[in-house]
Amino acid sequence: LEFGSTEVPSRWFPIGELEQRPKFNDVLGRWDTSLLEEGVYTIRLTVRAQNETSLRDKAVVWIDHTPPEILEHQAGLWLSRDGFNTVVTWRTDDLTDGEIEFRPVGSNADFTRTHTAATSRQHTLNLTPPYPPPWTEGAAPGEYEYRLSVWNRAGAITVDDNGGKLHR
Repeated sequence: LEFGSTEVPSRWFPIGELEQRPKFNDVLGRWDTSLLEEGVYTIRLTVRAQNETSLRDKAVVWIDHTPPEILEHQAGLWLSRDGFNTVVTWRTDDLTDGEIEFRPVGSNADFTRTHTAATSRQHTLNLTPPYPPPWTEGAAPGEYEYRLSVWNRAGAITVDDNGGKLHR
């Protein structure tokens, strides 16, 4: 098991010790990426059969040590057929999944939570009923306060709650 920087590395570095014993349904190695710079890397696995033939496979990965950043977001009304829908959109610097939590302005009620349907850099959620799961059952007409949460594939989370004041 080896790694190199970029999609086409000119140098390869071992990940752990060279293993001689056969493995089946087992961990092939652990790669500590905490000291590596963020960027594109390639990992390469070389397997040797009993007859000494070798097979190689590679995978390109992105190392990102920082939580995702919400670059911009908007809430507004979109014209839809015979009315308007309340829609919130936001854009992130990473591929993320996202969620919005909302409740009536000034309420101490629990937040209604709904999440995006896909991993993306651009998210759009329609909060107007009716909407099928996994999205919200919808919001009754009125004014709402909300916060956004996004998380990347590494599990790093960013919450945008407007500095604790919530968005409106």
